[in-house]
Amino acid sequence: MMTRNWSHGWNIVAALAITETVSYGILYYAFSVYIEPLEVTFGWNRAEVSLALSIGVLVSGLLTIPVGIWLDTHSARGVMTIGSIIGALGFAAFSQVTTLWGLYLVWGLLGVAMAAVFYDPAFVVATKWLPNERSRAIAWITLTAGFASTIFLPLTTWLFETYGRINSQLILAAILAVVTIPLHALVLRPAPKNNTDNTKVHASTTDDAPDVLRDRSFWLLTIGFSLAGIAAYGSRVHAIPLFLDLEMSPAFAATAAGIIGGMQVFGRAIYIPLSSYLKTRITVILLFLFHGLATLLLYLFPNQFGVWSFVALSGAAAGALTLIRPVLLGDLYGPEHFGRINGYASIGQLLAITAGPLAAGALYTASNQSYDSALIVFTVICGVAALAILGLHD
Repeated sequence: MMTRNWSHGWNIVAALAITETVSYGILYYAFSVYIEPLEVTFGWNRAEVSLALSIGVLVSGLLTIPVGIWLDTHSARGVMTIGSIIGALGFAAFSQVTTLWGLYLVWGLLGVAMAAVFYDPAFVVATKWLPNERSRAIAWITLTAGFASTIFLPLTTWLFETYGRINSQLILAAILAVVTIPLHALVLRPAPKNNTDNTKVHASTTDDAPDVLRDRSFWLLTIGFSLAGIAAYGSRVHAIPLFLDLEMSPAFAATAAGIIGGMQVFGRAIYIPLSSYLKTRITVILLFLFHGLATLLLYLFPNQFGVWSFVALSGAAAGALTLIRPVLLGDLYGPEHFGRINGYASIGQLLAITAGPLAAGALYTASNQSYDSALIVFTVICGVAALAILGLHD
């Protein structure tokens, strides 16, 4: 029985690795390609356009806890399949918007899809199916999905330049539907009830999951990752228009932004073998500082050196941090209430991440169409995030 459970658990991990790559590539990273075209076509400013993605992330954050609670007692198949359907229909609707309110409504709908198909539900599934292998399972999902931007930023740019905005968005919606709906519907199954976890569970949550809200370590992690998320996602969502403002070609901008995904995979691949030798608290602090250094170098060197420094440092740090957070939560609190606890941790981060793209767009608009102030603010925020982790015990 356990051999069969283990085998199907890894089949599910393989399916999720594919669906996460496609979901993030289309529902998150592709938006960056359309920021400037939406400005040119409809006359909206960058802050107004950026607000659309922020609304999607906000809605996703608000739904994280109810989705996590549901997944603690139910299979993820229905949630993730419906999420894929909503995502495909919503992205198709994205191609038809002509007003700001329509744009915001569509991305609010896409936020529902994000809550159902992004990393958080996938990590719950991996943790419940393979509780003693969760680190490796999550690593494989994130290692694969780390290529989402590497694949979909150049692909989306090519589709846009070849077929135009509307047709390229319809093609991406079709790709999302064809790839993710069947995998979620046919491969996902309820986790076996006899799965056990041999790791130690944090004392504050052995009896009742909500007790985690009184745990100092939980709040320090949430605050630190939330602040770092503002800087990381704010700079990455605006990477293509930022690089274009530095007079880079569209092809170079898309390629460089896409390579951030490859560097995420590199960061995870490096962290995995080193994790047993590194103190987690120090590692997280260093990775937050790497994020800050990335934006600082891009501000100081507005050329290809600055771009490639940003791509390498920001990408590698983001990759490792994506892997560290769910593994840390699983190690601290175990699998039993992981969906709910992960939801508590994620909502703070997602609400903060909502501010990142919006802040970048607002600072750009307020600074005479320059990203300099945004890069300075993001550098400072990363330093504050590192300070928040200083009080975390290993």
